[in-house]
Amino acid sequence: MKKILISIILLLAVFLLTSCGKSGLVGTWVCYDESGLKTEMYYVFKEDKTGKYSYYGENREFIYETKNNKITFKYIKNNDETVRDYKIEGDTLIIKDAFNNDVKYKKK
Repeated sequence: MKKILISIILLLAVFLLTSCGKSGLVGTWVCYDESGLKTEMYYVFKEDKTGKYSYYGENREFIYETKNNKITFKYIKNNDETVRDYKIEGDTLIIKDAFNNDVKYKKK
């Protein structure tokens, strides 16, 4: 009985330690249009909670926070702040735009 309890505790500890790793958001996410063609829009999220948004050649650096399926972008250059709903489904990042439309990005 003791061996089973110790095994369960060890498995739980391993699970908790591995779940504290880097966020699934970290990486480069590229937007594709509805026909599957790559657009010139992408996000880069870094482990240090900084990132970059590129929109057809215009780049904006930001600091980000995530909580309760919302992402807050604090843009560095103009001190602007934006909050958007988001979710990750497999290798797809879905962010709601200002008009509440889903914009899909694939992990690169």
